[in-house]
Amino acid sequence: MRTESEVRALYKQYVFKYAEANRDNNRDAANQYFGAAIACGRTLGKDVKRIRLDFDIAKDYLRREALKN
Repeated sequence: MRTESEVRALYKQYVFKYAEANRDNNRDAANQYFGAAIACGRTLGKDVKRIRLDFDIAKDYLRREALKN
């Protein structure tokens, strides 16, 4: 059984991996990361609305980082 901190770390990884795959137009990977993030997020008690907001935040973050470099 995973601890809450491990599940939070996995959730964060899946959200960022989804944003990266979505940015690169890799639909298969994006769909897999989407499902994994939803599963981890629901385990943490987040609803789908909040999870989608986290996706948007991650996409904006990656976009800003790309513009910096």
